[in-house]
Amino acid sequence: MTLERIAKSRILIDQSRLLTLNAAWMMDTVGNKVARSEIAMIKVAAPEMACQVIDWAMQVFGGGGTNNDYFLGSAYATARLLRLADGPDEVHRNQIARLELRRHRGTDPAQTGGGAAVLTLREVEEIGAAGPGRRS
Repeated sequence: MTLERIAKSRILIDQSRLLTLNAAWMMDTVGNKVARSEIAMIKVAAPEMACQVIDWAMQVFGGGGTNNDYFLGSAYATARLLRLADGPDEVHRNQIARLELRRHRGTDPAQTGGGAAVLTLREVEEIGAAGPGRRS
C-alpha cells in the first residue's frame, strides 16, 4: 500500500506541475483571459493534490504524523487553507464547466462523433438548480 501511494503521489504531483506549466505558458502567450480555464484548474488541482499527498504521508507516520516532530500537521493545515484562499473549489469547478460548455457551444454532435442532444448552458443551469435527478 505504501509503494502504491508513493507512486500515486508522484503522478499527482507531476499532473499538477504540468498543469501549472501549461497555464503559465498560456498566460504568457495568449493572456490571462484565454487561460482562465487552466488557471481555475490549477486552483482546484494543486491544493487537492497537496492535501492528498500530505494525508498519505501522515498515514505512513501513524500518530507521529500529527505531532509537531514532523511538519506534516502544519503542512496539511496550510494546504487545506489553499483550497479556500481564492474561493472554494466548487466556484472554480463551476467556472471550468461553464467555460467548457461555452467552448463547445454551436458544435454539431454529428460532426464530432456524438449523436446525443447537446444541452445549452441555460438548460444545464436549470437542471443543476432543480437538483439531482430532477428536471424543471
